[in-house]
Amino acid sequence: MASGSSAGPTAEPLRSLEELQSWTVENLSLDALQNVAQVALLETEEDIASRRHLRARRSASDAVTLNTEASPEKVHRPRLLVCHDLQGGYEDDKLLQGGSNSNAYRIWHWRLIDVFVYFSHHLVTIPPAGWTDAAHRHDVKVLGTFITEWDAGAAICREILSTVESARHVADQLVAIAMHHKFDGWLLNIENKVDLGQIPTLVEFVRYLTETMHAAHPLGEVIWYDSVTTKGELKWQDSLTPLNAPFFAAADGLFVNYTWKAGTPEACALAANRRAPDVYMGVDVFGRGTFGGGGYHADTALAAARSAGVSAALFAPAWVIENPHEAGPNFEEAQEKFWGLVQRCWPAAHPAVTRLPFESDFNQAVGRSLRSDGALVSDRPWNNMARQSVQPLHHAAQIRSAKKRTTLEAGVSFESAFNGGSSYEVRGRLEKGDFAAVRLFDCSLELNPSKSLTISFTVSALPDSHVALLLRIRSADNKTLTIVCSSASAIPAGELKYEMTGRSNVQGTASGETRAAGNDASGTRSGQSVGIAQNSMKPGGMAEQSSTDRRGMQLEAEDRGGSAEHFERSNSLRRQEPGESRAEMSVVNSDGGQFFGGREESASLQSGELHSISWASFRSLESQTNGWQTFVFHAEAGLTGRLTNIGVVCNVGGLLDESDLESVWETMKEHTEDLWVLREREEQNRWGPVENEQKPTVAMDERTADDATDQQNNGKKETGSTRGTVTNQTSESLQPEIKEPSMGSELGRRMLRGSARNVESHEERASHVDGRPAEDHAARDDNNGFRVRLGHVALQYLSN
Repeated sequence: MASGSSAGPTAEPLRSLEELQSWTVENLSLDALQNVAQVALLETEEDIASRRHLRARRSASDAVTLNTEASPEKVHRPRLLVCHDLQGGYEDDKLLQGGSNSNAYRIWHWRLIDVFVYFSHHLVTIPPAGWTDAAHRHDVKVLGTFITEWDAGAAICREILSTVESARHVADQLVAIAMHHKFDGWLLNIENKVDLGQIPTLVEFVRYLTETMHAAHPLGEVIWYDSVTTKGELKWQDSLTPLNAPFFAAADGLFVNYTWKAGTPEACALAANRRAPDVYMGVDVFGRGTFGGGGYHADTALAAARSAGVSAALFAPAWVIENPHEAGPNFEEAQEKFWGLVQRCWPAAHPAVTRLPFESDFNQAVGRSLRSDGALVSDRPWNNMARQSVQPLHHAAQIRSAKKRTTLEAGVSFESAFNGGSSYEVRGRLEKGDFAAVRLFDCSLELNPSKSLTISFTVSALPDSHVALLLRIRSADNKTLTIVCSSASAIPAGELKYEMTGRSNVQGTASGETRAAGNDASGTRSGQSVGIAQNSMKPGGMAEQSSTDRRGMQLEAEDRGGSAEHFERSNSLRRQEPGESRAEMSVVNSDGGQFFGGREESASLQSGELHSISWASFRSLESQTNGWQTFVFHAEAGLTGRLTNIGVVCNVGGLLDESDLESVWETMKEHTEDLWVLREREEQNRWGPVENEQKPTVAMDERTADDATDQQNNGKKETGSTRGTVTNQTSESLQPEIKEPSMGSELGRRMLRGSARNVESHEERASHVDGRPAEDHAARDDNNGFRVRLGHVALQYLSN
């Protein structure tokens, strides 16, 4: 499957015990020295709590309790482990500097995953650094694999377990390898017989490796695969039993073999007691004896595990690309459907934004061309997992506008990019006075009120197509604040004007000084007043601030003075003059009012409001020649609360009606549907549901914690086997030909064409504009009417 060039450094496993025992950093090859992840796994609040509970759970008095009357105490949540096995491993992903396969396998549903295991049949599987970087960006742990198999594996085990010292040396080597390559632990898979007299040494090996991994890495993890038993027999238990319990007690978790039956998850939960979430029920996506079947029925087993309070381990989800006959010929569609079914029964593991700085280029790790700051670097297809940025909630979705219910599509587009090979596109039909919105990222970030916050985004758009970035913030007393950062889609070169508009919910008279982008204003404001401040800037200018952005561009302040005008609101904001470019920043609170502009020195504010906000700036990069503009908004210190969501709202005309913003988050939730769901519905309408289809027993609660608060307020094959022929879950007569859904949008058609468009000749690419044929570029834009592309989103604290 690998189609990239063999040139450049590659990730490699260790194939022999001699390699493992003699491993040192000093003796590594140049390739091995370069296979080091660059993104660290950072500790979250949940990690700290989980580690504290883990130490207690694994204490000698509570290592494992079998068949006791103690009720399971849920001290941490069930987790989802993904064991990645694609044709034996080390395919496209082994090329550390990337390859040329723009349809390479990748994962973008990281928000559902807690642990990622890179698997192969070599003795020591070292994950390629690109996978580790991508996983760590999404707060997902990465484990390598230590595996021994069959007669050769039994001989290796005899040598390793000959003495306790020998076993501990191998454990020390495994820890050193993980620390050098910057991944987070090991899956242990002993799939061979072990001499009965060496079983105590094997248990000690697991215990020592686990404790040493923890000592070296605060988030380190070791998981034991259900294979060899305490009798030395290779006999898969398909459950937690006394024959594998000592290994479970010595490790952080147990990966249960796939051929378990109905009721097994509940039995495992009872046996593990407080450690129930440390039991991972194996689910083979290839179906071989898996409860409920594999493939698109894998969610049946996941739902059973989730309902019992235990974890789950998905083995080989790359089935979607290895088996196009069953999964469907389009990899992206198959991937969306598979993980969409997972999401229905398995809640998201973690939000995308948990710390600052945060940024995303919406880069999915592949592309038909490569761009940097909008400029074309290469017109050749590529793949590189190390370049994958934080992924949005929806890869391909249909959204409906809030008022006219017109249809648009939102998702990752490979037609153009600001950095890398993709951007986030919203495209379709949208009329003036209407708007459409979609969530980009879920967040859980307590803002630091002592620091200044900078928000930036980069956009490319058709004329009169506008986008605003929304930040949802919740205070300690559950009041909601929505920050709106909006800009015109086309900013001319030369001097720029901007204004900050809004409606204050301040009751009574506010006196003192209001600062807006370097302009002073004072006066009387009522609950219906609107403040406008204009400031002339050069491109790249930032009022009252001087700092360096992520590309090293110096931002110089230029304050030309001026005045802020206050006037009574008359149902519409000031008309934009012809040729004038404007950016809007506003803040909406949970009471429907809007607080804008700056810090009020003296005001009668309602209790609990988030009001210590001083917005100051707007700038545009000098990148108009590449068709992209970057906008930056700055909040002075004082912003408090927990950031819970980031979204975008699109409209025609540039300025939003404040009344629309009061329900914008509900609009996002109610008017967004993934394209795979629409295709599935259309297929069912055309052919009817598949007979005897098994449904998950647990429905996913799709609400975020913030949504919940709003509602309150209102055949046996083991891991090491080689895959054989896979039996279809349904007869071929029930497998209809995949056809285009009855959606007229170009983005929907592109999603269906998928990989067929990823492989194009050099001559075809040369005749394209932004990835589309030059001759129909304008016609398609005119036909769809509305299009914006987000190329970059970033939040960071401004350095003092």
